[in-house]
Amino acid sequence: MPEQAAVKKTPQWFQSIIAKTLKVGLKTKVLTENLSGISLDPKFGIKEEEKIDSLTKNWEKTGYAFVRHPATTNDVNLFENLLLNPDAAQPLTITFGTLPTELKINQQLNFRQSPGPEAPGLAFGRFTMFESRPEKPEPFYIRKDPSEGEKYLNLDCFSKSPAWNPLFVKYHLSVVPSLQKNEYGYLRIDVAKNENQEIVVTTSHANELDIPEFLKTAKTFPY
Repeated sequence: MPEQAAVKKTPQWFQSIIAKTLKVGLKTKVLTENLSGISLDPKFGIKEEEKIDSLTKNWEKTGYAFVRHPATTNDVNLFENLLLNPDAAQPLTITFGTLPTELKINQQLNFRQSPGPEAPGLAFGRFTMFESRPEKPEPFYIRKDPSEGEKYLNLDCFSKSPAWNPLFVKYHLSVVPSLQKNEYGYLRIDVAKNENQEIVVTTSHANELDIPEFLKTAKTFPY
């Protein structure tokens, strides 16, 4: 029999929050020339930025690159906990590998919402907890139309501001009749740096009393 080719695994740059429906990744913009001579773990992903030249209409490199960060988690299956017993759900922590400080131009957290039966509807909102970083008191969405594919929400991660206002999520899960009381609920997503300057994303089940009023009444599209 012919020898099978080895399967090349793609690094897991997006980490699950709610099954395949909601995931998060960390992306850093750097100068391409600054990557020269830097030895990074192969789990990091590097893609040079390109844009179309207005005159030649050709794609040209901009001199910048985007670096995707690998991550580790505390192995909490948050989706399963939300389905079965949300009040007892343990927080999910995701710790992203870090880059040398001198490389960073800016960092963003990318929240990706994909079509999936696990959570047909999600709505988002933020409190203004730090006056230096005001937030609009209204819900917002990544995907509204169920026919849409993957959509992304990109949020600054300690580049433009040293503060992180919590991100709240109102979720609508697909449940069996016996678990209907767990169909709707809320998450709180906090972001901080640990002693190693790694970005740590912590997602916890949130009590309705702690949720912005505007999010409580928000629709969870497509419902």
